[in-house]
Amino acid sequence: MKVLVTGAAGFVGSFLCPELQKKDVEIRAVALPGENVDALKARDIEVRFGDLTDPGTIRGLCDGVDIVFH
Repeated sequence: MKVLVTGAAGFVGSFLCPELQKKDVEIRAVALPGENVDALKARDIEVRFGDLTDPGTIRGLCDGVDIVFH
């Protein structure tokens, strides 16, 4: 199963992503451009940068994703 986590570099996302990994869930994380995503990359989480208010930056973001955590 593949999930998309918006705000993955934020407070809730920083707790959610490790818990999902414990369940062997593949994660695609979304972060705002310029956000620090070092912790996500250290966990081998796929990171994409985008702004949910800018359609051009999120096109195709959900391709191949089963569940979205927003």
